[in-house]
Formats: sequence, C-alpha cells, structure tokens
Amino acid sequence: MIKAGYMAFCSLFKPHQSFSIIVIGIDYQSHKLLQLIIAMNRSNTIKLNPIALIDDEPWHNRTELYGVKVHSESDLVSLVINKNVKAVICLEGERMRISSLTEKILMNKGHKTLCQLIYISKENVLEFEDSLKNMCDFFKERLNNL
Repeated sequence: MIKAGYMAFCSLFKPHQSFSIIVIGIDYQSHKLLQLIIAMNRSNTIKLNPIALIDDEPWHNRTELYGVKVHSESDLVSLVINKNVKAVICLEGERMRISSLTEKILMNKGHKTLCQLIYISKENVLEFEDSLKNMCDFFKERLNNL
C-alpha cells in the first residue's frame, strides 16, 4: 500500500532524463565543465552522469576528479560499451585528442553508433557559466534523439 502511494506521488513529477557521459581531458576547461554539470544536475530535468575522464598522461590514470575516475584513451571504447555511455564530450582546444581509429570505432561499431561525440568550444563553457539553462538546452538538443 505504501509503495503504491509512493509510486503515485512520484508520478506527479516530471521524470528526469539521465545520460552517462565521458569527458576528454582534465585541464581547466574540463574542471569548469564538471563543476557546471554538477550544478546543472541539481536543478534541471536532464541529468548528466560523468562516469569517466580520459587523459593521455599516465600519471593521472586512476586518480579522481570530483569523484570521477581518470582513465587512459585505451579504456574509452570498453567504457562506452560496458557503461552504456550516451556521449563523449570533447573540449575544443584540449591538448588530448581522440585518435581517428577510436573515433571510427565509436561512430560505426557494426554500423551502429555506440555514442554521440559532442564537441564543445571554450566559448560554450564560458556561456554555460552565465546560464545553466543554456547548458541544459545545449545537451537536450544533442541527446534527445538517443
């Protein structure tokens, strides 16, 4: 009886869309983006769940940033498959880039796109700082068709 009442209560609210994501890089812009994602998750109907950061420096491997573990690029495809990642976010100007082979695998694994690659400019990150609503709209537009 209590469970049925709780379910009815929960149905009154708009369900949250939640998407697992991976962020490429751990530089200043990546820090800023993670902070903004955390802030956006507190107040919007779309939730981005960062499950990994990717960096090419071996001494960063397995460290954590905002509770998100840093992995090497060689882990990227398996993380996308095993964690049901919907988007890999690449910040333009980031020193580390996804190799073209990894990009091909992500975009065309057995003729099925594994996840969406989203490229974000530094200007977008600055714009997101000014308005979390703009950030939410940006991701809704790109992730709604998944």
